[in-house]
Amino acid sequence: MLRTLGDSLGGSPDGMEIELSTGEKIKLRSLTMKDLASYEKWLEGRAFSSVQVMRDRLDASTYAEMLGAIAAQIAAGKFAFGGQACADSMRSVPGAVKILSLISGVTESRAREILEADSEAINQAMSLSVNRSMPESEKGQEGNPARG
Repeated sequence: MLRTLGDSLGGSPDGMEIELSTGEKIKLRSLTMKDLASYEKWLEGRAFSSVQVMRDRLDASTYAEMLGAIAAQIAAGKFAFGGQACADSMRSVPGAVKILSLISGVTESRAREILEADSEAINQAMSLSVNRSMPESEKGQEGNPARG
């Protein structure tokens, strides 16, 4: 069984069901430790990709330097779940799409459609789901999709 961070910290692992404006119901579950790791890897990949897309415009030395800087940031935990980079990313559309995909089990494409159609309700529900996964975040820490 995959444990959620909330399980480990004594929070509620229960999910919630929400109804979309279309009448469709989706269930949002708490984030598991696997989800947290998946989100971190996704965020790290985005950091590497941001440098890789510039490869043709950079000399080899600068490109290697920039990749090295990203690797050093990863090693230092800059993209760790709960950190500032993670919190900032969760307030972005791509970050919210990724989190919704993880906690609802839908594809990222479907998560984007859901967010576009029901953004306010989904952001509030995602915030509750993240808070249930990480009970300490309810004490005013930022980093969930509905805060910003």
